[in-house]
Amino acid sequence: MLLADTGAGGLYAPFELIVRASDCQRYMGLRSSDDVALGGAIIGTYPIYAVRVEIPELTVVRRVRVVAVPDTACPAGLDGIACFRFLTSFTYGNFGDRRQCGLETAGP
Repeated sequence: MLLADTGAGGLYAPFELIVRASDCQRYMGLRSSDDVALGGAIIGTYPIYAVRVEIPELTVVRRVRVVAVPDTACPAGLDGIACFRFLTSFTYGNFGDRRQCGLETAGP
């Protein structure tokens, strides 16, 4: 279960998800030689892994780059954070424009 956070990372960030370090190890993520500095809700420099992600409901099976943070850094009750780059990789809800999320506001 991930928190969808359009404010986490940008479209060109070197990662798509922020997840627990224990999950990267459990699911045999491939450690990159890169680290990334995070700011905001989770501050620090953390390693990047390539992890296979499957979302059967969306017929998604692919390897994505994730930031591995200490388990205690993840939001309570969640396994991690789905960042802007990951969220905009789907066309449903963003009207086919990966530079934005398709959130509609109520009328006046």
